[in-house]
Amino acid sequence: TPTTGFFGTAGFSIVADDGYATSQVATVTVTVSNAPLVKLDFQARAPRLSPRASQLLQLVGDFTDEQNVALPASYLQFQSTNATSAVISTGGVLTGLADGSGTIMASTAHGPGGVTIQAATAFLVGLPTTDQDLRLLFAGLVTDPTGFSLSSEGGQRRVRVGFDDTFTLTPTSAGTRYVVSNPAVLQVNDSGLVSAVGVGEAVLTITNGPAEQRITVTVEAPHTGPTPIGTTGGVVRSTDGYQVAVASGALTETATVSITPLTQAQLPMAIPGPFQYAAAFDLQLGDGVLDHPVQLAIPVASTFAPGTKVYFFQEGNVPDATGAARLVWMQMEVGVVGDDGIARTTSNPYHGVDRSGKVVLTTAITGSIAQLVGKVNVIHIAPPSLASEYMAFANLGGGVAFGALMSLDQFTGLLTMDLPPLVNIDLQLVEVRPEGLPVVTSTNVQLDPQQIVVPTFTLVSPPAGGGGLVGAGYHGGAAGPDPHWARAGTDRRAVHL
Repeated sequence: TPTTGFFGTAGFSIVADDGYATSQVATVTVTVSNAPLVKLDFQARAPRLSPRASQLLQLVGDFTDEQNVALPASYLQFQSTNATSAVISTGGVLTGLADGSGTIMASTAHGPGGVTIQAATAFLVGLPTTDQDLRLLFAGLVTDPTGFSLSSEGGQRRVRVGFDDTFTLTPTSAGTRYVVSNPAVLQVNDSGLVSAVGVGEAVLTITNGPAEQRITVTVEAPHTGPTPIGTTGGVVRSTDGYQVAVASGALTETATVSITPLTQAQLPMAIPGPFQYAAAFDLQLGDGVLDHPVQLAIPVASTFAPGTKVYFFQEGNVPDATGAARLVWMQMEVGVVGDDGIARTTSNPYHGVDRSGKVVLTTAITGSIAQLVGKVNVIHIAPPSLASEYMAFANLGGGVAFGALMSLDQFTGLLTMDLPPLVNIDLQLVEVRPEGLPVVTSTNVQLDPQQIVVPTFTLVSPPAGGGGLVGAGYHGGAAGPDPHWARAGTDRRAVHL
């Protein structure tokens, strides 16, 4: 064992002697490293055990000079957040006492500069003791986003947590616990707001009852001007302070990322009311669609008070039943103006900006916008196409229209749009497959600025090359007309933003 505080090269010699002969001297050289620990993790996560049963929890660490090093329990400190259900010894042995759940935390003050590096995992002893724990055990914990990057210059991002996309478990008062692996890189408050405090990478472990999720967050100084960004992500800004953060894993290959401010006169089309221009920029993220949306931080005029809601629209097109492109502003994101005068995107339940193009940031007078959050069910007459993209086209009349991307898997999804409250909006739902003409279905909706409208749509997706009636059934939520069916085309050409 090295003397406390020693690092460097040392050694010892061994001589074997069996009483009859003596071996040659063997010298063993040992390098004692003082490299700091940068990451800590449990080898087996989310332990499940019965009352009176025990389990040894083993941890591994990444140092700056070596990864995946097995760590002795003496190197760590342990804590159970629910000692009524389980306790953990100084040797890392977890013992179940009674039915219940909680979080096991391990830490050590061997990080860079003596910072405490932490790891956490959820545990369950016996059976869940609450309905919430039972639901979490089977449904798991859902988080948004699943990974992101932050600028070291005041970067912030709110994390949402829940059973599903309603995210009702975000505050710590709902039983959620946030544990940051390196507090010198990130901090998170009781409402899930993550703030950058240093440069580096940290893992945010989120637990609630027996369930957990882990989010990797990268914090780096932003690159100014067009910059090649790889699969590990990064942050790019303009000289005017416009910033785009690309999450780790969002890009499948290196792309040159840039964000360039635009004037209102440089926009490709007018902004329909009641939305009003606040800022605009040209965003370049490469030729493809990212696997995760970017985060945007855009400075706005001082006339926009902190807390002002902003809407991000991107130029795009939604094809009609003949495959002809209709140029519209596609609503991709919303955001909020912070105390520092920066408007930051908040994403869910919106699709998020995940491709290149011109983007305009707008505001609207309170009461002039209603929110539509529609659940979409898709019935496939033939095996679904995994490459299909789903869009919405809202015709407001008078030549005014907006578009949106729908976040769908093969069978269910969500459509979120902010539109002027009108008695009758012609809403077209468009399935774009890799080949053929569009499948376009139509319905009508009514919007109320006093409440969120929550309809359910049912789309019938016919086989490629098929014909006949396809429709979008409508089941009104807070407001809306009676269900109806519409005739639409059944083949279409792929048209992308």
